[in-house]
Amino acid sequence: MSDLFFTWDEIVRATGGRWLAEPKGEGVLSVEDDSRKVAPGAFFVAIVGETADGHAYVRKAAEAGAAAVCVQRMPDEGVMSRLSELSCGCLLVDDGMVAFQALANAHRRKFSGIPVIAVTGS
Repeated sequence: MSDLFFTWDEIVRATGGRWLAEPKGEGVLSVEDDSRKVAPGAFFVAIVGETADGHAYVRKAAEAGAAAVCVQRMPDEGVMSRLSELSCGCLLVDDGMVAFQALANAHRRKFSGIPVIAVTGS
């Protein structure tokens, strides 16, 4: 069994994205939406939130060792150049949050034989 969390093909199928810069290797070891938690081999998803825009942290994620990043708008030329220097792939999707959710759903389907338990309360 592979140590990969997702192959590049699985990521494209799950998100419907297209590569602006081809990634190296076979896939990613983890998926993160927080650039401070990116480890080498991770896939960073830039999410636009109410108070922060993950696109501001794409370069930081790549410099932390991300194998690829996921964006919903074209990065500026300086960021694309840095991604290229670092051999970091760049996937363009319609919506970062939707892509992140699609990856979570794809990950859950990998374990379809395991029951899901929800704990609720008030």
